[in-house]
Amino acid sequence: GRKQSVKAVLRILREAGVKNIVTTTFFQGRTTRWGVGWCFEDERVQDSALRLKVDHQVAMGKRKAKKKNNQTGPTSGSTFTVPHEGGVSVVSGRLSEIVSGWKQKGFQIEQTADGSSEYTLNMTLPNSDKALGPRVQIQVLWQESKGDEGMVDTVAVTFERGEPETSAKSQFLVLAAQIKADIQRTNRRWRRLKQKQQQSN
Repeated sequence: GRKQSVKAVLRILREAGVKNIVTTTFFQGRTTRWGVGWCFEDERVQDSALRLKVDHQVAMGKRKAKKKNNQTGPTSGSTFTVPHEGGVSVVSGRLSEIVSGWKQKGFQIEQTADGSSEYTLNMTLPNSDKALGPRVQIQVLWQESKGDEGMVDTVAVTFERGEPETSAKSQFLVLAAQIKADIQRTNRRWRRLKQKQQQSN
């Protein structure tokens, strides 16, 4: 249907107590249409990076969803879940730690927060000879939901644009993997750190 109907449909569904809702966008030449899907069961639909992006841009009304000039659309890095700790989301704090670490390594980063669950990172990466390398724009979105063991955030990392495009995309895949590892804290480095902390206690 039309974009102006999306909010009205979502409001009706939420008033009816429906929590399992997804949205998407259909591009048909110059025509754009929006779709809403829902289920009355408790099990949530697994969001992809693009579906999560559409949910923020269209369903939540944060800004207009625009058709990308790049016909292939944004490159998805990864979509993953992160459990809340003590009933609180940890994504924003851990993402800030990642950005601080990158800045210490010479990355030039402009960080923009759109609300409490969306970050856009405009980054210029250093080369091995300390000259400025490729420029990359990364978007990190996360959305809260109830999982089997409590509240979790579904996090999506996407490549928006970069120059030069080929090297920027390859760098993005490395950065997206690091974002996932350092937010989830399940990789070898974090396991070793946790083990040291347990031994010191």
